[in-house]
Amino acid sequence: CAYCFAAQLPAARRKDFDPACRPKRDLLKRLERDCKRIERAGVWPEKNGPVLVSFTSDPLPSGRTDLIAVAHEALYRLWDVGVPVTLLSKNGYDALDWIEGWHSRDDEFATTIVFDETRTTWREWEAYAPPIDYRWYALECAHERGLNTWISVEPVIDPDEALEVIRFGQELGCVGHYRIGPLNHHPHAATVDWRAFGERLAEVLTETGARYLVKRDLRPYMPEGFPAHNLELKPKEDR
Repeated sequence: CAYCFAAQLPAARRKDFDPACRPKRDLLKRLERDCKRIERAGVWPEKNGPVLVSFTSDPLPSGRTDLIAVAHEALYRLWDVGVPVTLLSKNGYDALDWIEGWHSRDDEFATTIVFDETRTTWREWEAYAPPIDYRWYALECAHERGLNTWISVEPVIDPDEALEVIRFGQELGCVGHYRIGPLNHHPHAATVDWRAFGERLAEVLTETGARYLVKRDLRPYMPEGFPAHNLELKPKEDR
């Protein structure tokens, strides 16, 4: 996606950087070693919370059956040893196999939605992402099956559309909470009045009664005294 921060990571700036999307070296072998250690320990500590899969790339890239197969194998192995996961993916269609099948009750499904699907803005920024309505459908399915759900409203591109995502999600009633953050590392960020957006965001969150986490980069623009979140978070989640 055009707003992705991954291009700013040190690895992406190396001269030998290969932009092809592929699993990390020996990913499944390394995961298997970790899972065996967990099995020997006998339990996954609750304080660790779920494993996020993943934030620097989509674990279910549309059209890449090879990568989706690797992700499913990894998810299944984590499930097999009792490790809860948060599956964060824009690919609602391929996520349904996991949502409808072998997830555990402690797992979460999350997706990124920063645009109003009734407008055309999203195609300019998410040219290769699956349609937004697939993401909403996957959220509804996950909610019906008792999974915790949330939406990453990050990065905010168009303030009006980001606020509409929250309003629409509250109308559907299938979103557990929202994680809202600003656009960084992109010239478009300078065109947004973040202070005004913070004021409007506080109003929408209050009016709708939404559960939320305002990411740290956005907090300086929120009204003074407005809570950063209304969730029970583990320390590593509060950022």
